[in-house]
This record gives sequence, structure tokens and C-alpha cells, in this order.
Amino acid sequence: MEPSPDVEGKLAQDCSIESLPVVSRSLTTSGKSEKLRDTSGKLFDAACEGLHETHLAKLIIGLRTPDYGPLMPTMLATLDRAYQSEEHYQGWAWHSYGDALR
Repeated sequence: MEPSPDVEGKLAQDCSIESLPVVSRSLTTSGKSEKLRDTSGKLFDAACEGLHETHLAKLIIGLRTPDYGPLMPTMLATLDRAYQSEEHYQGWAWHSYGDALR
């Protein structure tokens, strides 16, 4: 099943680098968690639009260490709590971009 051009266009627009929020250093942990839930929810909904059967897609949400630093475990747990009932949610990915080399 091919996604409709409308869905592909919306995903391209919603997932462009320019549309992704910069996580403010001034936000509290709960503020960052809320922002993560809101932003990832919009992207998750756009990605799953039109997928009515659970076997059609599984999605993984990736977070970068530079965006969350020592809050990464908390943010990953936030994703698991937010999407545990979503049939298309496969889990999360921790993008560290060479942290192991330091």
C-alpha cells in the first residue's frame, strides 16, 4: 500500500529540519518532556495517518544526546510512557554521534 501524495507531502513538511524545535536549555525537565510529547505526537500522527492495520508500519523515535544530555534516560522513558498503547510504536533510538569516543 503506497502512501498518498498528501501524506508524503505532509510528512516531508513536518519532518524537515527547519520544522523541528530546538530544545531550550531554559526549560525544566518536565517542560522538556512535555515539549517532546507534543512534538513527537504531531510527527507520529502524521507518519501513521492512513495506517489502519497494525502490521503496516512500526515506528522508532530517535533522540540525540546533544539535545538532552544527562536527561536522555528520562526523555526515553517519556516516549515509552507516551506511546505504550500505540500499535505502531516500536521503541526509541539513542543517537549519540560518537559519544563513546570521548
